[in-house]
Amino acid sequence: MRWPALLVVTVLCYGLAQGLYKQVPLETGHFCLLFVAVKTVLNWIPSAVLRPPPLLEPRARRFVGLALLGQLINGGAWITYFLALSRGPAALVGSITAAYTVIPVVVALVLLRERLAPRALVGVALIIAAAVLLGYGVGGGGAAQGGWLALSLVTL
Repeated sequence: MRWPALLVVTVLCYGLAQGLYKQVPLETGHFCLLFVAVKTVLNWIPSAVLRPPPLLEPRARRFVGLALLGQLINGGAWITYFLALSRGPAALVGSITAAYTVIPVVVALVLLRERLAPRALVGVALIIAAAVLLGYGVGGGGAAQGGWLALSLVTL
């Protein structure tokens, strides 16, 4: 399967999961435990199939350190995301937190020295603008009530 098709599957799965999270009255602590359990089990499957080098091998140490740091940051983002989703409208929380894609673009440009076409940079600017506009156009939820907008932005 080519990478664009994989991205479409990813977006569909995220969207379906977001709708399901909003339907189930889970407390944040329960959500975090379930999320970690499911993610742990699912992550062992590729590890068993692909057989990466042992984690204590010298060539794997840097990867392990960065992966653990990344998972700590990711865990914090999921906690704030679920809190925002439990307090605010799913359509807006999901859309605003989807603006996190801007951060990897900045990292790719600055740290990895990747180059993007001007069209792609305009797309990133539109994502930022959309997140800001959605945050101000909160319809019936009241962004200050429950702090869901702030939690959505912290998730970024």
